[in-house]
Amino acid sequence: MKIRFSNLPESSRKSSVLGAIFCLLALLLAVPFAAHAQQYSGSITGTVTDPSGAAVAGATVTATNSGTNATYTATTTDLGAFTFPQMTVGAYEVRIKHASFKEFVAKGVEVHTSTAAEVNAKLELGATTELVTVEATDVQVQTVSAQVGEVVEGQQVRELPLAGENFMELVTLSPGVSTANSFDGFDKGLKGGSDFSVNGNPYNNNLFLVDGVNNNDVGSNRTILVYPAVDSIAEFKMLRSSYGPEYGQAAGAIISINTRSGENQWHGGVFYMGRNDKLDANDYFSNKNKTGKGELRRNDVGYHIAGPIKKDKLFFFFNQEWNYEIRGASFAACVASAAEKSGDFSQGLSCGAAAPNFTNVPASELAGPQKLASVDPAGQLLANFYPDPNRPVDANGNNWAKSEPNKNNWKEVNVRGDYDLSKKHRLTARYTRDWWTNPAPNGGAFWGDSFFTNVDSDWAQPSHSVMVGLRSQLTDTLINDVHFGWGWNAIVTTLNGDNKQIVSQLETALPNVWPTSKDKGALPEVGWGGWGGLTPYGSSQTIWNIAPYGNHEDLYTIQDNLSKVRGNHIVKLGAFYGTNAKIENNNGGTDRPVLQPFDGGVALPDPVGCPGPTPGSTTCTGIATGNPLANILLPGTATAASPQMFRLSENSIDAVARVHWHDFEWSYCESLRRLQRSDHRARDASLPRCRHSSCRSRGQLGAFERYAWPELCLDQQQQPCHCPPHRHCLGCQRRRENSCATRFWSVLYPRRSRYRRKAVGYGSFRHQCLR
Repeated sequence: MKIRFSNLPESSRKSSVLGAIFCLLALLLAVPFAAHAQQYSGSITGTVTDPSGAAVAGATVTATNSGTNATYTATTTDLGAFTFPQMTVGAYEVRIKHASFKEFVAKGVEVHTSTAAEVNAKLELGATTELVTVEATDVQVQTVSAQVGEVVEGQQVRELPLAGENFMELVTLSPGVSTANSFDGFDKGLKGGSDFSVNGNPYNNNLFLVDGVNNNDVGSNRTILVYPAVDSIAEFKMLRSSYGPEYGQAAGAIISINTRSGENQWHGGVFYMGRNDKLDANDYFSNKNKTGKGELRRNDVGYHIAGPIKKDKLFFFFNQEWNYEIRGASFAACVASAAEKSGDFSQGLSCGAAAPNFTNVPASELAGPQKLASVDPAGQLLANFYPDPNRPVDANGNNWAKSEPNKNNWKEVNVRGDYDLSKKHRLTARYTRDWWTNPAPNGGAFWGDSFFTNVDSDWAQPSHSVMVGLRSQLTDTLINDVHFGWGWNAIVTTLNGDNKQIVSQLETALPNVWPTSKDKGALPEVGWGGWGGLTPYGSSQTIWNIAPYGNHEDLYTIQDNLSKVRGNHIVKLGAFYGTNAKIENNNGGTDRPVLQPFDGGVALPDPVGCPGPTPGSTTCTGIATGNPLANILLPGTATAASPQMFRLSENSIDAVARVHWHDFEWSYCESLRRLQRSDHRARDASLPRCRHSSCRSRGQLGAFERYAWPELCLDQQQQPCHCPPHRHCLGCQRRRENSCATRFWSVLYPRRSRYRRKAVGYGSFRHQCLR
């Protein structure tokens, strides 16, 4: 069930918070080179012609943001071309003025992320006080660049039924995308996974951007830092191939998200989406383990509000969202009985375990043939990692089963401000904070955890994303955009569980070989290489818990984007600098003792030496009983007649890994604008009497250059004389009483095509009026 109330039109733009950095950013405007590393804005480009198709130079073009009234100005070149580079995403009204022509107005021009919107205007003769208004089309063919990608607008993002209110599912809508089995477009935080390949590239080669700020967790590069709430997304774009040199740091796809900004009108909305297990049937595993139907409850709620602090000057956007989920999962296993964990194997054996061989155990340490008089304290603590049986052995051989409520909670706060310092300078700032938590029990969802609940971990992943940017229109043809970004992410695990105190007790009973300050408060690993536990007890679940463990990363980036329009050329210069740090508990949190309780870990020659009862002993003197639980329960004190000794290993490594690296990238791109024109051809004509419309009003003839736009022939009454394809104007004379001009002026009917425009002169739109 999903309910959403909102009164939102569309507009938006980049993001961030950190006003103090504004001074630093402003200094970069004086740098002789500019940067163009992650292009997250759009552009407007077009050509202005007169009724004959000749270029109109010197026309004034203004683009006004419909939501904020921010206005930008440009002037057409000698070729009639204009470009507004690096424009804020949103809807615009484009006005074009020139003397002797009616004013041209295009409304609803949509600017999308990393996309050029085309506005080609054909001006009509008349007074500048007259208007010619057109409505821009929503669907345009991308002709300005060769990049391949798809745009999903903010309203579509909010109205699509995205599972989990997660934008990640949008990536699956594009061609060339292949998701791995581990791809998770529903969950967020550490449980989410962006494992998808685009056009055959590795899944960890994709780059996620939020308002141009790197949003990748650089540890695995398969998870992201923040998940922008659907209410905050102005636009989603995925560039799949052929993107420009301004994009670096990735060889796969570029997933760029622009967040929403405020407008002159107040907007707000609230939504709720929920589901409940009372409407669900029982699943296979719950039936098999007879644990009853697991909980499945999901509640997503959010709201947003946006508007002006000062009209036409200062705007804000604020939103919050909460996702609360309880997803019950059924687990079953075979565990040792309470009697077995106390050293009494005389009451029966669980899990098909072998009866322990106590032949070599001194009689003083036995209370019966299959019962120990006392047990080793550390061994009993390790055995208590497993819970006690809670049911009779079922048909599957399990005596323990439980439905565990795996809880995934996520919330986000996002705030953005846009301040028009002047008509030429806009300052933007955004701050986004995510909180993701997965408290115990988590059903062994992550590495280093099991589904047993005596010792478990709480997982958390807080994240931050900040961006501060300044866009400046230095001249009508020179635009600069500089911005600073900071991304921060941490993975934090803390100890939890029904019987978590056994960990601190084990630190006293089984101290680390190396200083206890390394990985302090951690449970030792039990089994070969930490795997297997006390097999067959525990159904081969590992006796290990990753907590305490943590890592975090810091990503600082600064970039400057400079775009210059020169005639028919658009020049982009770019530089990018990033400094990154990854600080993590070393070796995945395995800096702790590893105990080998199987027979191979006791009573066998040890090639590296073993502290035996006599100096220089190279053989562990423990007793192999054939039962790993019995092996660890045998007393191991020095006063025992036969102390139980094990092979023990522990990594001698730095407890924390600190990795730092720096990136510097620069780019240069010069593109020649592609102009739309008809593929018209004309034979040589010294002085054709077909008149150019702009000359006709002055009673003058028009002399045309080669490859000029075609003109309709005029009959003797100055009325259009339409000739069929591949026929001369003279042909009209045969078909009509009023003949066309007597000069031979051959015109082919147009075939629409696109190709690069050549130099002024041959192949241009010029015409000359002759008296």
